[in-house]
Amino acid sequence: MYRRILGSVYDNEKENWRILTNKEIDAMVINPTVTETVRLNRLAGLGMYREWKKIEFPQKVLYVNLETRLRGRPRN
Repeated sequence: MYRRILGSVYDNEKENWRILTNKEIDAMVINPTVTETVRLNRLAGLGMYREWKKIEFPQKVLYVNLETRLRGRPRN
């Protein structure tokens, strides 16, 4: 994805356009470590849970009976 986002670059030595190499992309992009990613996901999940507690709509959606309609083609 980063290669598509960053696009191609103009190479002055060869005077043409080229695609970035993996090393060049890694130097441009700062990737978080695994522990940072897990910590951020936990924080995001806790924030969403807190917001859901404030709103009644998700509670209604979770406990709705979804099996009220028959499956398949309606019978005449």
